[in-house]
Amino acid sequence: MHILLRTDGEPLPLLMKRLTLKYVYWFNAKYDRSGHLFQNRYNSYPVEDDSYFLTSLNYIHQNPVAAGLSKTPAAYMWGSRRYLGKGGGLINEAALFEIVSLDTIVQLDGEPAEEIEVHFSRGPKPRFSDDDVMGMLRDEFGIVSASAFQGLEQQAQREHVKTLRERRVSIRQIARVTGLSKGIIERWSQSG
Repeated sequence: MHILLRTDGEPLPLLMKRLTLKYVYWFNAKYDRSGHLFQNRYNSYPVEDDSYFLTSLNYIHQNPVAAGLSKTPAAYMWGSRRYLGKGGGLINEAALFEIVSLDTIVQLDGEPAEEIEVHFSRGPKPRFSDDDVMGMLRDEFGIVSASAFQGLEQQAQREHVKTLRERRVSIRQIARVTGLSKGIIERWSQSG
């Protein structure tokens, strides 16, 4: 199962716990069973730019086709693709269509995810080395090491993280360079 979602500030582990518990209770009641339903913890990957978002969305839509479960993404009865453009349901179409149009999604229905190459108005995500990111912190804020960053007051850390995110430095890279946890950086990035 694949889910592409925006957390809107709620920590992902809590959201997933809530979601999976509700499903397990429903499933166990429906099939008169008890116990665990999922074997392992979920995996998550942050989607930090429009191109990766579109690739992830198409990968999810193409999965049932690749597995031979349907002929097209829109024909798969358990997928969200069949509901796009019809309103209602779990899909926040307004937010989705701010990133990608329904026409683009329809065009990609026949394209394997690995062959997508779409150019967005924001352009490709820049690639920075860790030294580049540390250079940004040093040149603009006088921070020369992760320990110096960690010695700052929290508000200053937040502002510097916000500046790095505006420059499209990934959450993982900021965590590596500053020594902060990914979770903290995600929360600060979502809270604006």
